[in-house]
Amino acid sequence: MRSLSSRPLGQLSANSRPIIFNSKLPEDQSNATIEKAQTTITKYKHYLNRWALPCWHRTAALAVHPFEVESWLKEIEQEHHLKTTTLAEIRKVMNLVYRHGQRCGFLPRTDDGNPMQFVRVPVDPGSRNGSAPASAA
Repeated sequence: MRSLSSRPLGQLSANSRPIIFNSKLPEDQSNATIEKAQTTITKYKHYLNRWALPCWHRTAALAVHPFEVESWLKEIEQEHHLKTTTLAEIRKVMNLVYRHGQRCGFLPRTDDGNPMQFVRVPVDPGSRNGSAPASAA
């Protein structure tokens, strides 16, 4: 998804290039509807820059499919020995990016506009529930 500073609201048209999954959190949160603590901003940036963007930064936002994200999460879980809570946080931050795009009108405000709401994150093996959808952020 494009950063707000790179594409003003109201300038999307049918001829626009596809919105790419890419996001930048502005340093200055004073104009944010809901301000985030600096630690939250730092954490979100880390998850985006370390995990989401290297894989998805060239993919059109609406071309991302839930099963692809689930496979990718499984892959990085095994490759980097990530905890389930980390995978859930990565999914949550990606969901926030999509929801922001929907709120700003960059993406459709329908289920088709946010594939992350259908992404399931595996639950810890010791848990009784097995695999479950991640909670909506």
